[in-house]
Amino acid sequence: MSRDHSTVTVPPLLGGLEMLRVPVFVHMLHPVFISIQAETNWWKNLGARGSSSWWKNLCSLDLGRLEDTNEYSVKDVYKDLMPTGTEESRNPWSKIWNKAIPTKVSCLVWRLVQNRIATTDNIVKRAIGLQGQVGCAGGCGSDESVAHLFFECKCFAGIWSSICKWVSVTSVLHNEGWQHMSQFENLLGGGISMSLKLRVLWCAGIWCIWKARNNKIFCNEDIQIIKVLEDVKVFSWKWLKIKSKLIEDDFAMWCLNPKSVCVLSIGSVLYWALRPGSLAVLWMIACIRIYCTTCAAI
Repeated sequence: MSRDHSTVTVPPLLGGLEMLRVPVFVHMLHPVFISIQAETNWWKNLGARGSSSWWKNLCSLDLGRLEDTNEYSVKDVYKDLMPTGTEESRNPWSKIWNKAIPTKVSCLVWRLVQNRIATTDNIVKRAIGLQGQVGCAGGCGSDESVAHLFFECKCFAGIWSSICKWVSVTSVLHNEGWQHMSQFENLLGGGISMSLKLRVLWCAGIWCIWKARNNKIFCNEDIQIIKVLEDVKVFSWKWLKIKSKLIEDDFAMWCLNPKSVCVLSIGSVLYWALRPGSLAVLWMIACIRIYCTTCAAI
């Protein structure tokens, strides 16, 4: 069939059919579908102009199956409609709307990805009059857009170089919001927990850049990368330590070596401690030899 089951209940503007009660609708009209599917281009005669493709897409669905008893199987429809995979693959927005990230920050990031932040270019598009400076608040001379402000501006976006240096990684990051986040959260490798910690750090960077930009425009405060970086450290530690309890180290350790705080979990500590040739292994071997020698002497 040509239609993806997961898009049935999605609004038409997003590529779906906006069917809220699919099992009931299909059960009622399935005999009609059977009788008219043999006719070529039958959907052209259904509905008003523009709705023929809607009917065609609807009738091309394979939602459930009719048993030999001609009874509709709700279980099969449920299996077809429910997406499979991890939570993030089923709902990528769960990366942003996460309990580890404050709601106001999640809202800002969501608007950033949708290009709905009140940057200069978006304000001009809405025919809203601007007074004073209309370019980038960083004073670089370029037009202010979401991509430029957060990921390209030498003044504001330069914070990412400082963050990468602080985390002890080197990378050339993307200039598009979602791609930038996906790349940043995988800088240190690891699993879901590692990605979540770096995602929180990324959101803290976005939040601090936006605050620094607004302080420059509305309060005429000078932009200092060092101050913005310190704010990123404070916010990210608060969200990871106090709000979500994803880390256990104090703020001093977080500022000194964030990479080790993110990487070193209990499992990784045991791995590095018990790897061949480590001091812990040599110490354990020495203790075993002493114990065996003592037992033999007794």
